[in-house]
Amino acid sequence: FGMPPSRALAVMQGLSGELEEVDVEGYRPFLLQSDAAKDFPLAPDVVHLLPHFDCYLIGCHPRDRLVPPAWASRVLTRGAIGNLPLLVIDGIVAGLWKQQRAGKRIEIRAEPFEPLATGQQRELEAAAARIGEIVEAESALALGAVDARPHL
Repeated sequence: FGMPPSRALAVMQGLSGELEEVDVEGYRPFLLQSDAAKDFPLAPDVVHLLPHFDCYLIGCHPRDRLVPPAWASRVLTRGAIGNLPLLVIDGIVAGLWKQQRAGKRIEIRAEPFEPLATGQQRELEAAAARIGEIVEAESALALGAVDARPHL
């Protein structure tokens, strides 16, 4: 959560009897023992269009687990994340997106950093449609370059 190490240590000590260290692709995080005992099946092609300052983006550490090094210069603003709306696939930053309202229509342009698989394309279309539903507008999705600028 980006908290000071002393505070993180206090939280860990407060939960010491409830935590279990696990291995995730060589990374050693801690989970609650009740969650570590569960089998979490992987759901491939999970696509999200996350807005500026989304808590998943802001709270994810270390950043290299979230942002592939090849794209860091495009998505990090002076080392910070969250200033840009990001396309996230399977929990990893995979592109940029932007939206533009035009009356009762919302135009969404997404720039995936790599070609999308068929399932990813379908999920992206569904994510764009969800945004339209949320803002009560007809959504239109286009793929192409995004001239993304930091929010602030």
